[in-house]
Amino acid sequence: MRPEARLASRGESRGLELRAPGFSGITECERTAITTVRRKEACEVTNRVLAARSLGPAPLRATGRPDRLLIRDLVLRTRIGIHPHEREPQRVRINAEIEIRGDGHPHNDDIARVLSYEDLIAQIKELTSAGHINLVETLAAKIAEICLIDPRALSARVRIEKLDVEPDAGAVGIEIERTR
Repeated sequence: MRPEARLASRGESRGLELRAPGFSGITECERTAITTVRRKEACEVTNRVLAARSLGPAPLRATGRPDRLLIRDLVLRTRIGIHPHEREPQRVRINAEIEIRGDGHPHNDDIARVLSYEDLIAQIKELTSAGHINLVETLAAKIAEICLIDPRALSARVRIEKLDVEPDAGAVGIEIERTR
């Protein structure tokens, strides 16, 4: 005879018998097993119903608007300006916002499938260290050209601010926008 049968014949059991509706005469262990199965079945039914009604989680889709790559507050030292004292390097703050053609498909965590801010920053640093530039407008236009080299880039907004030129202002500069 099984131990459970012996215990039952003596009126004993190995767990707390439950008297709740639908669970009368069973042990706590059996109740847990039944509850787990019922929850799993309920989830499966719910998922089938939602899928049939197309109410399940929808895949993410592109909005139709371009994605944006941002470079914010890049501060570099460069030779820029028309005055003799501006022949020495001075601080400029560079901000760029590049609109990128988004196809709505995941990039699968692959750097080759995205426009790299690292590459853009390297090119901007190369430009600012290459020699003297007279006007912030010229620097902004050249940075915009760099931003638009990649065919996925649709437009670029570039802001250049000279930080140390005017003591009564936090910065002076220009913002331009270029498009293909």
